[in-house]
Amino acid sequence: KLLDDSLLDLNLAGCASVTDATCRIIAQRCGSLVSLSLAGCGHITSAGVRAIARGCEDLHTLDLEQAANVDDSGVQELARRCPRLTSVNLSKCVRVTNDALAVLSQRCPNIKNLSLNGCSQITDPVFDLIGSLQRLDLSDCPQLTDNAVVQIASRTGNNLESIKLTGGKITDTGVGRLALDCANLTELYLSDCDQVTVTTLRCLASSCPGLRTLILRNCRNVSPPPSAPESALPPAESAEPRVSLTDGVEAWPAPLANLEMLDLAQCAQITDNIVAMIVRHAPKLRVLDLTSCSLLTDAALRDVGRTCPGLQSLAVGNCVRLTDESVQAITTQCDLETLNLHNCKLVTDRTVDTLSREGPSLTRLDLSWCERLTDHRMRHLWAGLRDLRE
Repeated sequence: KLLDDSLLDLNLAGCASVTDATCRIIAQRCGSLVSLSLAGCGHITSAGVRAIARGCEDLHTLDLEQAANVDDSGVQELARRCPRLTSVNLSKCVRVTNDALAVLSQRCPNIKNLSLNGCSQITDPVFDLIGSLQRLDLSDCPQLTDNAVVQIASRTGNNLESIKLTGGKITDTGVGRLALDCANLTELYLSDCDQVTVTTLRCLASSCPGLRTLILRNCRNVSPPPSAPESALPPAESAEPRVSLTDGVEAWPAPLANLEMLDLAQCAQITDNIVAMIVRHAPKLRVLDLTSCSLLTDAALRDVGRTCPGLQSLAVGNCVRLTDESVQAITTQCDLETLNLHNCKLVTDRTVDTLSREGPSLTRLDLSWCERLTDHRMRHLWAGLRDLRE
């Protein structure tokens, strides 16, 4: 009785018992559905998706994440029958290939949000057909290269607001073109991109003034190379002049002023100077993750404290060169809610005293493996941090 033609939005995510038979019932009874989530329903096959497509032609949003038994035939039927689709999640649909995406791009021109996370068979050529997307998730698509990124940048232009990319085949060339062609980017997620360097950071600063979230997790070569490969970036006559990687901190382009979240975790070659170049022009920064950036010293945290007074969350776990001075610099300038100092081996009881005195707003604190802390001082910590939850 719950399933009838008046139902517009149906969320069955995580319902492991949902099968193709369930999809046929939905198709028969819920012809007016606009939004349907079948994420995590691993028993569904293309037969079920085809039934949904034939019975629910008004669909705008469909989530098939982790529907690993769905192949091209299901997605193609969906594209033919549901031209009003605006948001499609095919994450972890490992049987989906370029053939399905080609039909989806041609038949569903209004798609703005497309997630292909973990679609390992997707390759570069299909992005010659891609439409003017706003949000695109291509994380864990191991075959993609700069060629795909360049095509995406060219076809989406200033419509693109968010993109996620993963892997060693993505370089400064692709991300540079993305920055230059997609000036309205607000979110960029790059992980495990070993060929991305600080050149990408400079291009983003010059070309994407609205960037609010920047993730460069485990991009291990984000550091000034011996010779600045400015030629790696594609030419753009309209772009602002780029500064040399050897320029000082003050030469960093200013338009990172809207950055709110920065994740450089596991970028092992990040230095104090690179952190300074970013944060000195990012006064709105709220979340900063520098986990395992083991070259950083107290100088980096002094810069963060001076220039990012609104910082709420800081993670510097495994930054083994940081001392009590870093904690002092941050907590006296920023009203932190979350602080992660895991395995900061030089931190002592002085930090406990500082946190008790300067950190009343902390709700989450990680001091695990800070071996120089003593039980005696920890008692003072609990007394001073009354809002601490974990």
